Amino acid sequence: NVVVTIEDAASKVDAGSVSLSLSTGETGTASKSGGVTTVTVDRDGALWSPAQEVTASLNYTAGGSERSVDWTFTVQDYPTLSKGRTDVGSGSDSGFEFRIFQTATSRGNNTADAEAQLAGTWADGEENVADPAGSETSDGPGVLFNVDLINMDQDGNAQGVFRDSGDGSSTDRVDDPIPGIPGLTDSTDAMSAEILAYIEFPSAGYYQMIFNSDDGFRVTETHGAGDAAGMELGVFEGGRGASDTQFGFAVIEAGVYPIRAIWYEGGGGANLEWSTTDGASRWLINDSDSNALKAFRSRSGTPSDVALPSSGGSIASVGLSEGNVVIEYSGTLKSSESVTGPFNAVGGASSPYSVEPTKAAEFYIAE
Repeated sequence: NVVVTIEDAASKVDAGSVSLSLSTGETGTASKSGGVTTVTVDRDGALWSPAQEVTASLNYTAGGSERSVDWTFTVQDYPTLSKGRTDVGSGSDSGFEFRIFQTATSRGNNTADAEAQLAGTWADGEENVADPAGSETSDGPGVLFNVDLINMDQDGNAQGVFRDSGDGSSTDRVDDPIPGIPGLTDSTDAMSAEILAYIEFPSAGYYQMIFNSDDGFRVTETHGAGDAAGMELGVFEGGRGASDTQFGFAVIEAGVYPIRAIWYEGGGGANLEWSTTDGASRWLINDSDSNALKAFRSRSGTPSDVALPSSGGSIASVGLSEGNVVIEYSGTLKSSESVTGPFNAVGGASSPYSVEPTKAAEFYIAE
């Protein structure tokens, strides 16, 4: 929704004169209480398009004088889940698959080296020394465990936000030890984990996840073991103490979707938590709380892709003017230094858009 408030000063706002209109064609309704006029465009939960540019126009009368304010805002360029959906209720075998790989020597504390470690290709295929005791299988690369929640610390100590606080809240949860750790060399360092789940999103909407980690992580829309090519939903690259990264994405059709996360740690402390938030509260994914999203290790039904709505943007013409490239377009203009992307919205752009050609290569699309 879009909400605007106008406070009376020496001049009083005539609530009956207030109008708020958006470039999308939507209009607001006004009410007044205690010297404050509130104007609301109720979008009934409808999502803005990613990177959509919206212009708002506010007009009203105060003290007999007509006043107007115009402004423009740009919606965050968020991802939308679309791959491999099955119906709500199709998930089975509650929980996550957790595959861990640890090496006796240290590796680069970054996503690329973590993926190589998980694939068994880092350092000429160095042996996995994660402890297989209690695992489902130690068939390589990695040792596979079935787990219910992602709320772990290398020593089983209270770390992150979800911890044994005793207050009965949604974050009052005991930390689990990291499966397979300490490893066969008694080390708690130089490890990576791949976490696979089919997560059920019970309704369409905008979802926000939080990954608390020491050190890095990456969450993608994919489910294949070792598949690092899925659309990125959230990431933190490198080392840190137990800290949050919050990220959001849209679901336009409720269902069960394949999600993959990797987590890695170089040295020192090690923890990971995977949760969702509504902005006020947080819940671990697959928690018993009714607000928590549910995760499954398997599902039934034939997966299908969701057709994403087209915003109808297009580039009408590209020309030169006084040494600059001039692009006329409709929709949202996006650019990338690679023809294969990723493409990101050009901040503050409007048609016609003029840009000085200072880069070796720059590619544009309009959506």
